This record gives sequence, C-alpha cells and structure tokens, in this order.
Amino acid sequence: AFLYRYLHGEGFDILDPTKIPADCITPDNAAAYRECCQFRRRTFESYMVNKLQYNREVVKNDNEKLNKAKADFDKQKKEIDKLKKEIENLKKNKKELDAMKKKMEKLDTLKKLLKEYLA
Repeated sequence: AFLYRYLHGEGFDILDPTKIPADCITPDNAAAYRECCQFRRRTFESYMVNKLQYNREVVKNDNEKLNKAKADFDKQKKEIDKLKKEIENLKKNKKELDAMKKKMEKLDTLKKLLKEYLA
C-alpha cells in the first residue's frame, strides 16, 4: 500500500514509465511495462484484486498441469511394471527353453546310442 500511495502521489510525477511509447519497449521489458500501466490505471484495491485473481488462475493452471503430469507418471510407471513382468516371464521362458534344449540333446544322444546298439 505504501508503494502504491507513493507512486500515485508523487512517484509517477517524477518518473512515469507508462509515458514511454509502447513501440519503444523491448520484448524483455514488455511484461514490466504492462504491469506499470495496470498499476497506474487502477486503484490499489482493484490492482490487488486483479493480482489475486491472476495468481489464483496461475495456481489453478499449475495444479492442472501437475495433476496431468502425475497421471502421466502413474501411467508410465504401470507400463514399466508391465514391461518388467514381461521381462521376468521371458527370462523364465528362456530358462525353460534351455532346459528343454538340454533334454533334447540328451534324447538325441540316447537315440544315437540306441541306433548304434540296434545296428
């Protein structure tokens, strides 16, 4: 409130950035220039209500983004868990397949021995 009263009382008379033509404002200073213009046009109460509404909207948008990010994270985590289970199943299947290959090798050896024995 003190700064508002000072600027509206004498500060804007000494240095008023809102009197600078808008086309002279560089892009990196545009937001500050717009803020000065709003500050200059509004009453303190109106300015503060506007800032409160703006900040509530920012928080709301941030919360929506956060909720979406959490949902995306949860979805990705489920996908990762699903892939981990698939990898475990593949490892289990590989072990079973390796065991079957060993049994087939033994069976082939037994077949050869049987052929030799019967021949």
